[in-house]
Amino acid sequence: MDQVFSWLNLSMAASKALTAAFRNANSQNISAQHLFLGVLEVDPGLMVKLKIKGINLLDLIGQTREVVATEGPRDTKISITLLQLSSLIAHGIPVNTPHLLAAIISHRLNPISQYLERRSIDIAELLRRKFQYLPRALEVYQGYSHSSEESIDRTSLTTDDILSQLFARLIGNEVDPLAKNIPWREQLNHSVTAMNANPEKRAIQWLDELIPEQAQHYARKRFIEIPSSLYRQRRYRIYNNARTVMFKNGKTIGSCCIHPQDSWLPPTDRVIAEYFLIKGNEESYLKTANVTRVH
Repeated sequence: MDQVFSWLNLSMAASKALTAAFRNANSQNISAQHLFLGVLEVDPGLMVKLKIKGINLLDLIGQTREVVATEGPRDTKISITLLQLSSLIAHGIPVNTPHLLAAIISHRLNPISQYLERRSIDIAELLRRKFQYLPRALEVYQGYSHSSEESIDRTSLTTDDILSQLFARLIGNEVDPLAKNIPWREQLNHSVTAMNANPEKRAIQWLDELIPEQAQHYARKRFIEIPSSLYRQRRYRIYNNARTVMFKNGKTIGSCCIHPQDSWLPPTDRVIAEYFLIKGNEESYLKTANVTRVH
């Protein structure tokens, strides 16, 4: 087990994304497409990273789902390579969902990156603009040289062995030997049920990871703030249980409201999604939200 995971340290959100990938694959073998869909399922705020001219995001997701539905034998080597690249991009910290998405984009031989290249997207420029906080992502794309310590090619395990052990770790086999006698699908369903037992608590933990600089304030006040990138001196205050308020020079100038399609979405999940929507594409956010101005 240590041979497999000495190079892979997953955050809770990344673990959730991988669990979603396994669930959607209905198997212990996942492809790059399953990993991509799992990342977007767990962290929909990352979708703004792909909102650039020349990309129809709904088309990309639709084509990915279509490939998943019709694919033959899965090339598990690519999914292992993506996990390795995400670890290189994370560079010593736990792998999170942005690392996974950056790895998928950076890797030239999976259907997602190939979709981008067919539409003449400059991958290097995409990584510079949308993942500037992950400088190693560009290094990986430009052909980062793996050191022997960071590479998994020296292990004697097959890709199926690695995925099987990763699957076992995510569902808790290693701490519950009796679970080995339970069919894997039942184990996975049990794991997903346990992870979803308290979705609001889970969402707060994600906020702690994704927006750590505001986590303590959010725990006390139940809101976070983000400055506008379009309008000087404007700030957005995103509340847990109320409309988002816009301020300018400390005065309220309006409010915004977004209604998630899923009514069961935990309040803190909406707060996180709204934060990254504003951060990633404020103009699109304002077009989507129901904005009320204060005159």
